[in-house]
Amino acid sequence: MSYAQHRKIIDADSHVIELDDFLDRAATPEDKKLLPKMSDQKELPVIQAGLDRGRELLVKRKEDPETMAKFEAALLDNTKSGWNRLGAFDSKERSRVLDLFGFEMQWILPTFAFHQVAHVDSPNVLEAGARSLNSAMGGFCSSDDRLKAIGYIPLSLGPELMNPTLKVSLLHTQILIKFGLLLKRQKSPSSAMLLSMVITERFQKVLRTMGKILLSWVETPQQESWVS
Repeated sequence: MSYAQHRKIIDADSHVIELDDFLDRAATPEDKKLLPKMSDQKELPVIQAGLDRGRELLVKRKEDPETMAKFEAALLDNTKSGWNRLGAFDSKERSRVLDLFGFEMQWILPTFAFHQVAHVDSPNVLEAGARSLNSAMGGFCSSDDRLKAIGYIPLSLGPELMNPTLKVSLLHTQILIKFGLLLKRQKSPSSAMLLSMVITERFQKVLRTMGKILLSWVETPQQESWVS
């Protein structure tokens, strides 16, 4: 019997624990040239030994049923490194995890890859990063209808760059578009709020048609706010 038993559970806050080539594998050749390395960001430090061990354990699980059985038995053990957990970065394993838990649906957030692209100074790099991230998230979730990719659209791009990026990203992310960091030079939080509400109104109809949900997240030095 699964963890959920008779209950219908939607996991609304799960993460992919990406390997360092997560964005490279999804990016276009042009965008790939602009992407910073995952290890360049310092907000969520990348541990090379953890990456290497995660890859090693994935191979062992695929080759040895006994190793896989041990990981399945320890599914609720949260003492393991993120990369070492079953389904951390492999979508087929993630589907197996959902089977074991019995979840109806799981919304998937990025982790290291978000920080890889969200803290750059260049708008061109930010745009390429957001586009690559959303493509990668959609790819991770594409093999299982229960997996729903959460995308990222940076408000700081402004309407000229953000609107086309949003339209493209809707093709990849499946249920939620997460709006990101406010431009540091923004004159007032209220104007950022206004911008996000205008964008929300503009795309609400197409989102309803596509069965998607749009939430705008505005971050300022003074506050965090949600606009829906």
